[in-house]
Amino acid sequence: MGEPLNVGGTIKSRRNIIENTISDVEKIVLRYNENVFSIEFAALAYLDAEKMTYRYKLEGFNNKWSVTDFKDRKVTYTNLDPGEYVFKVQAVQGEIDPATNEARLLIIVKPPLWRTKVAIVFYFIFLVLILLLFRQFLIEKERLKFQREQAILETHRQQELNTLKTRFFTNVSHEFRTPLTLIMTPLERIIQKSENNENIPTLKLIFQNAKRLLYLVNQLLDFRKMEEQRISINMDYGDIIKFIDEIFLSFADLAESKKIIFTNKPFTNELFMRFDQDKLEKILFNLLSNAFKFTHESESISIVTELLPSGSPDSPIDGQPETLLIRVIDTGIGIPPDKHHKIFERFFQDDQPVGMLNKGSGIGLALTQEFVKLHGGVITLDSEVDKGSRFNVFLPINRNKIEPLSHDFEKETKAEPIENTAESAETTMAHPTHFTILLVEDNEDFRFYLRDNLKVHYNILEASNGKEALDIASQEMPDLIVSDLLMPVMDGLKFCAKLKQDKKISHIPFILLTASLTEEKRLEGFKVGADAYITKPFSFELLESRIRNLISQRDRNRKQYQENFKIEPGTIGITPLDEKLMKKALKIVEDNLNDTEFSVEKMSQELGFSRVHLYKKILSITGKSPVEFIRLVRLKRAAQLLRESQLTVSEIAYQVGFNDPRYFSKQFKSEFNMLPSRYKSEHTSKTPDIRNYFE
Repeated sequence: MGEPLNVGGTIKSRRNIIENTISDVEKIVLRYNENVFSIEFAALAYLDAEKMTYRYKLEGFNNKWSVTDFKDRKVTYTNLDPGEYVFKVQAVQGEIDPATNEARLLIIVKPPLWRTKVAIVFYFIFLVLILLLFRQFLIEKERLKFQREQAILETHRQQELNTLKTRFFTNVSHEFRTPLTLIMTPLERIIQKSENNENIPTLKLIFQNAKRLLYLVNQLLDFRKMEEQRISINMDYGDIIKFIDEIFLSFADLAESKKIIFTNKPFTNELFMRFDQDKLEKILFNLLSNAFKFTHESESISIVTELLPSGSPDSPIDGQPETLLIRVIDTGIGIPPDKHHKIFERFFQDDQPVGMLNKGSGIGLALTQEFVKLHGGVITLDSEVDKGSRFNVFLPINRNKIEPLSHDFEKETKAEPIENTAESAETTMAHPTHFTILLVEDNEDFRFYLRDNLKVHYNILEASNGKEALDIASQEMPDLIVSDLLMPVMDGLKFCAKLKQDKKISHIPFILLTASLTEEKRLEGFKVGADAYITKPFSFELLESRIRNLISQRDRNRKQYQENFKIEPGTIGITPLDEKLMKKALKIVEDNLNDTEFSVEKMSQELGFSRVHLYKKILSITGKSPVEFIRLVRLKRAAQLLRESQLTVSEIAYQVGFNDPRYFSKQFKSEFNMLPSRYKSEHTSKTPDIRNYFE
């Protein structure tokens, strides 16, 4: 600014702006940074120049005419925006005439590069591209989101499908257990009672295969527990070497029948440590079953145990503790190296040679690995095709002693949570035919089997569901109830809960039979008041033993109650619901002691029982009829008065509700083995005479 421009002159940028005289120039072009300039103008009139007036405007910037005189003929413009402007100027003498000729100059201020049309087009194209890319990004994002949602839905669908499959197989497994009970239990009794030695091997073969089927059923149930992460471990203390030897002996017959060389090579005679008997049995059973399945005749299978000391590099367990290594080695068909990492996967099944039909379910080794992990151990595989396989089970040794472990695992009922705590009752108590048992089972065949075997020693009542059984129990008051868990209309749990809540029949012992192995069901059964819980399939002798034990236990409780029975409230040693009933009955009798007309009918009305129900209830708890119960309370009160009062025998007889003192003396002697007068004389010395307080 302030730099004059001449024709052909340059500015600091060394660029020619005016290449001709200004009067001949129609336009000038300026850059965006040359937008500050001044224009000076003059008219070619030398006469009266001071009277000349000028007006001017810059169209595009200011469309109004500006007027100036001859002294100020210069106009300056600053910071013009890029664009085209027309500078117009007129010279006027006198009045302004719009028609006066004017001089025009086109001034173009070029925009910067980033504001050119090309740049704007580029910006537009760039913006369009950005929008397209953003749209593509959104589309891709939605596509990925949709894929993730589909993957999640597919995962959920697979989980639901797996859950449904597992639940289906579990339910089927439960359904198998009742028929298995009907196969194994009668078969076991036939084998025990059979006198024909020729049939025993065949019957034993049937029984062994039924046990094998039961094992497969239990394996499915274990698999469902593993799927739901509900498998727990119960560590016991015992001789694991002896335990392994018992497993070995259980497969000896199979090895002999298949003509396979089967050996057990322990490193020592005994090793006491903590382990889960049930889980280790299943581990070895799976490994040995697979070994026998894929090993041909005249080949060999062996169990080898080794002790790895603490810090041994051969132990893959973290920390390398003292480790027991159990190897199951066979010379069978072997496993290809590319399948080693898949062998412990669920449902994995390798292609088998022609002729091997028993393909298996593909869950045995998955369960085996899970059971080994529960012990804190590791299982590995070494195998070559056509040379055999070697499964290595590494178990950490914990020698902390707890309760000893029973090794007689074949005779133990593993699913049975109730121990046989009253075995002596089996020998001390015969089968009393006057006892009545109510069988509640929706499976007619199973109910028929139980009835057929129990009717020899007991009176049998039957019901097909809990609702029907509850009505029968209320009417008939059986001595014991045996009920299935899963039934239509009302299941065993609801039936047991309602029975134990009814004060009329709450005293009846209750045995639950079920095909379910879950801890939750067992715990739920005990919570509602079941006295015993037996899992199908079971030995009939086990059920019979439970029945005898519970009836015997009830008789012992009854005798104990009779021995401990006092007239003072709060000393009744029976169940809470029955205790409330007996306390109420005792109070009713005490309140009516001197009422000679007090009867069983009045007592039953006040208790809310019918006469029949009251009779059965009092008899089941005390072993006495209601009449005998009332008489006993009267006599107990009389004995108390004889000890603690100075009343005569006759006065006491009338006070406790007896009309005839002689009849009172007869009943008193029957209960206490002495006449009231003698009882008073023997016990008076122990009680101070009330007259001594006034001397």
